[in-house]
Amino acid sequence: VTINSNDNIKIIKDLNISDYNLKNELLEFEIDIEYDKLIKTLSKYKIDKVSIRDASIEEIFLHYYE
Repeated sequence: VTINSNDNIKIIKDLNISDYNLKNELLEFEIDIEYDKLIKTLSKYKIDKVSIRDASIEEIFLHYYE
């Protein structure tokens, strides 16, 4: 998930994200929750841009074997 927002710190806390990359107002993270819960949580904040993509098969296997 990639988000551009002024509320990134609040989003990190609200979604309990522990592993993320934050540079300026751009927040990137991986999360394993239902899209509905993610969207409902993000709807509480002003979001300038959001990009959600499923993990590739390679990313799934790499994560599984870590």
